[in-house]
Amino acid sequence: MGYLKYIELENFKSYKGTVKIGPFKSFTAIIGPNGSGKSNMMDAISFVLGESTKNLRVKKLSDLIHGAPIGKPASNRASVSFVYSYEQIDSVLDEENRETLQDEIGKEIKFTRTVIGSSSEYRIDGKVINAIDYQTELEKIGIYLRAKNFLVYQGQVESIAIKNAKEITHVFEEISRSIELKEEYEKLKTEMEKAEHETQANFQKKRGVAAQKKEARLEKEEAEKYQRLKNEMHEQELQLRLFQLYYNEKATEDVNDELDKKKSEIKTIESKRDKVDEEIKDKKKIHGQKNREISKLDEKIKELEINLAKKKPQFIKAKENSSHIQKKMESLKTCRDSALKANDAHLNEIKQIEEELNNLQEERMEFEKNIEQEYLSQGISLELRESQMREYQKLKEVVAQRNTQFQDQLDSLLREQKLDQDRLDNETRKRNDANLKIKQKEFELEEQKLKLNKLIEYINNTEAQISQQKQLEVQMNEEIEKAKVLCVDYENEYAKIVNEIGDAKIDKSESARNQKKSETIEQLKKKFPGVHGRLIDHCEPVHRKYQLAITKVMGRSMDAIVVDCEKTARECIQFMKEQRIQSETFYPLDFIDAPTLDERLREIRDPKHTKMLFDVIKFNPPQIKKALLFAVGNCLVCETDEDARNLAFGSSKRHKVVSLDGTLFQKSGLISGGSFELRQKAKRWDEKQMESLRKRKDHLTEQLKEQIKIKRKEPELSDLRANLKGLEYRLKYSKQNQDKAERDQILKLENELEQTKKENLGHDPKIKEITDRIQERSIKIKNIKLDRNKIEDEVFSNFCHEIGVDNIRIYEERELAGQQETVKERMAFKEKETRLKTQLEFEKSRDTLKSYNKWEKDLKENEKELVNLKKEEDVLKESISEIESQIESKKIQIEELRTEATNFETDINELKKKLFANNKEVNDFRKKINSIEAKLMDKKLERHAILKNSKLDLIDLPMIIGSMDDINEEELASQPPALQNMNTTSESFKAPSTLNTVSTQDQTVIFEKEAQIKIDYKQLDTEFLNIESEDDIERTELRISSRVSELREILQNFQIPNHRVDEKLDTVTEMWESTTAEFDKARLQAKKARSSFMKIKQERYDRFIKCFDHINSRIDEIYKSLCMNQGAQASLVLENVEEPYSEGIIYNCVAPGKRFRQMDNLSGGEKTVAALALLFAVRSFNPSPFFVLDEVDAALDNTNIGKVANYIKDQSRKGLQCIVISLKEEFFQHSDALIGVYPVADECIVSKILSLDLTDISEE
Repeated sequence: MGYLKYIELENFKSYKGTVKIGPFKSFTAIIGPNGSGKSNMMDAISFVLGESTKNLRVKKLSDLIHGAPIGKPASNRASVSFVYSYEQIDSVLDEENRETLQDEIGKEIKFTRTVIGSSSEYRIDGKVINAIDYQTELEKIGIYLRAKNFLVYQGQVESIAIKNAKEITHVFEEISRSIELKEEYEKLKTEMEKAEHETQANFQKKRGVAAQKKEARLEKEEAEKYQRLKNEMHEQELQLRLFQLYYNEKATEDVNDELDKKKSEIKTIESKRDKVDEEIKDKKKIHGQKNREISKLDEKIKELEINLAKKKPQFIKAKENSSHIQKKMESLKTCRDSALKANDAHLNEIKQIEEELNNLQEERMEFEKNIEQEYLSQGISLELRESQMREYQKLKEVVAQRNTQFQDQLDSLLREQKLDQDRLDNETRKRNDANLKIKQKEFELEEQKLKLNKLIEYINNTEAQISQQKQLEVQMNEEIEKAKVLCVDYENEYAKIVNEIGDAKIDKSESARNQKKSETIEQLKKKFPGVHGRLIDHCEPVHRKYQLAITKVMGRSMDAIVVDCEKTARECIQFMKEQRIQSETFYPLDFIDAPTLDERLREIRDPKHTKMLFDVIKFNPPQIKKALLFAVGNCLVCETDEDARNLAFGSSKRHKVVSLDGTLFQKSGLISGGSFELRQKAKRWDEKQMESLRKRKDHLTEQLKEQIKIKRKEPELSDLRANLKGLEYRLKYSKQNQDKAERDQILKLENELEQTKKENLGHDPKIKEITDRIQERSIKIKNIKLDRNKIEDEVFSNFCHEIGVDNIRIYEERELAGQQETVKERMAFKEKETRLKTQLEFEKSRDTLKSYNKWEKDLKENEKELVNLKKEEDVLKESISEIESQIESKKIQIEELRTEATNFETDINELKKKLFANNKEVNDFRKKINSIEAKLMDKKLERHAILKNSKLDLIDLPMIIGSMDDINEEELASQPPALQNMNTTSESFKAPSTLNTVSTQDQTVIFEKEAQIKIDYKQLDTEFLNIESEDDIERTELRISSRVSELREILQNFQIPNHRVDEKLDTVTEMWESTTAEFDKARLQAKKARSSFMKIKQERYDRFIKCFDHINSRIDEIYKSLCMNQGAQASLVLENVEEPYSEGIIYNCVAPGKRFRQMDNLSGGEKTVAALALLFAVRSFNPSPFFVLDEVDAALDNTNIGKVANYIKDQSRKGLQCIVISLKEEFFQHSDALIGVYPVADECIVSKILSLDLTDISEE
């Protein structure tokens, strides 16, 4: 194996001119700053090895020329060459390889790729070759461009770390070159699948032809059998038609005789009935007069009630006004009593002050008297002699001279003391005045609050009244509005019901009969809880158009009584026998065997509008479902007779079908049509609806009366609203007075009281301050007096001894103190008297009696108003009582008239019962006549139907008079029940019908014409003649009909034979031979295609699995080496072992010292190491001579950088030439050589090269 020795660049990207780089060592690192051109060197290696433009970071080849990106190319061409040498690096070849490659060692090959304009030129050793040969030569030395086994781009390591399993498989396909077979593999696989599909299609075609061949043989056998059965069925049908016509003629003669007899009997009964009817009319006339009188009285009562409705609101209003005045008077009384109490308290206060003032004056007089007596008792014991007085005066002057200083101080202090005392008296007076003012304001405030509370109480009462009356107003308004709406709704519904009742025309006698049946049901329901009622009473058609059809199918079941169990049915029957009640049919729900609904019949869409009869009937309660199902079964309903006929007999499977006009087609082939009796019976649905309408009408009448009564409350509502408006007006002004009282009076008084209290609070600190100063000054005065007294005692010592007192002050106090005390006491009396007089004057100035007089006046005015209101209330009350009395009187009259009317009604009902009995008798005869006429009509319709169906079914009847052309093909109004055993061939039902329903007049013409036809019964077997019993006739007809049905069913199961069956068999045989040949040819082609596909599949598998096995065997070892830890693990797992290239490869790694984790959960460094392990393992399969790595260390930390660098260095010693681009010293310091790239500034960057061989430099 060789190695990359040199690279030569000429004007390639940032490399200007010719630049030779090399020689490259086993481990060469390319280093340099960012933007210097390192990656351009990587692009150069990729370019010379044949890489396309898109992977060279340029848009076009010419951009690779130096200077081209800035519009200044250095040349018109650029080239890159690399020299490959077969000389082994560092002579590490083993002996075996050395001998094998001995001839190649030392040989060099130069690969060159040049950009010329916008194209490339390829050269090997200077010889121009094409791109394919160039790639072939590169592959010879182990360089595969598509697999890119020689380089790793910047960021490619990180991208490998995040590849999914499918992307890893793609890498393996490229490196194993199995991807080269992918296109052919897909092509051959498609061809194989196509061939196998064609083989399968031809096989199915072959099977189909075989089935056709078998079917053709069977058809021939069936055609012969079909013709035999058809002939036999035609003969049996002729016998059936002759048999039916023969016994129809005999029955018609008997019916005509019976009809003539009944018509003569009914005339006698009708005359009796007419007499009773006249008597009823007379009674009804009188009954009507009574009812009209009742209506007049009702109108008068209504007028009185309207007047009463007007009076009552006035009475309520008067009563409310009286109540309002009474409440107001109670409030006024409370205020008056409060004012009286306040006045009494005020008078008591004045009286107490006057008493206190009188007592004070008496005390003062007593005091003056005592003083006078005291002076008289003391006499002049201490009076001095004149000489002593002179000496006293002299000594006083001496003391005054010696105490001048003390006296000045004392005078000054006494003056100040006198001023403070005056201030104290003034502040005390002010405080007393303020307290008096506070008391006055508090009294006024309390009085105003009392007034306000009364006003608030009045407002609350008024608001309560307003709220109550508003609720009453809303309630009355809602009731009246609702009544108006309901009146309109009820009137509209009433009119609608009246119209519906008027439009309905129900036989009264039939209604009376049903009434009796209803009474029977009511008796049974009361007696036995398990009775549900008649089936018709619990059922109803979803639309009127289904009435005839439902009536026809249900028949007598309509009147059947549904009960819960057989026991209840037996008990009901026993009860009816005891009560002699007419017999009834019972359906016990636990006994009857109802069929299961066939859900598939609901899916029938042809003919249109086909429904199950059960689905067009509404029923309630759900428990009767079984009884209804028992009555109607799985019968279908169609809109027309023709649709019903086609649905009943037009397919291999027969159905029971009824048309909307009541024509019933049974599975056996029997057809029964509608009749007059059926239409009469169907009217019971309308009668049932009419009964419901009548009940609803009566209910609406009662409801309408109730709502009209409510509507008449409108005047009462107007009065209520007027009264409410007055209350709201009074409430408005009361609230304004409240706001004014709160804002202007109470608030003002509160503010004045607060202000007075604040002012009063200022007096106490001032009084305290003055009092403190007086007390402090009194101490000073006392001390000065003591000093003065010492001098005084010294001067007056001899004098005092002479007059016999301890000191001169005793004399002075005796003489002067008494006078001072007297003055003080007098001042106290004067102040107290002044205060009481002031207080008395204030109290007398307050006029509390004025408030009392005001309340008393208002109270008397309200008492007068109350008397007037009471008078008005009594008048209204008396008027209301009178009206109510009149109403009661009218009601009594109405009751008397109603009693009389009831008596007439009872007489009428008795007569009606007689009439009913007569009508019943007449109706019974009419029913018998109708029944006989219906029988006769049925027989005629039956004969017409037999003749018509015979003609339609192409059965040629033998005739004495007439021919088949005389038979009319028109569809008559209904089909008779007597046709129950008549059968028609399937062909007649399949033929399109042109029949139209004709009128009764046309029917008569048809019947007269057909009566002329005389049938020849000679062809009728003799065994069918002279049968007397009807049961024998029915059994015989049923036997013939059963044989016809049997033959028809057999024929219906046959498909109409194909007369060209031999020709069909020959055609199928030819198709069999042709299809067999095509199948053999397709099977051979499929085998060949599968063989080709398996061959290419095996080759692709071998290439891929060889690569996978190699890489899988190497990856764990490489990962351990990179991690430098034997605990590390790496493995590859195929998701699809049979076709590994079709699905993914799972790459799992277990980092050293850690548990197994998914690749996504590894750290960045661990992912990079794992990716490098995969890259080196992939590179080991078909290795290239050198391996270029661009900044693979970008995502590695220092520890992992060292590990990777050591691994590369180790591998380079084993023959791997590795060229790395790196920015990290920790990595490139392990290399054998450094190639430095640095930029030089020019018009565009120019990359320069430096190289350094590290093999001779010590690792230290």
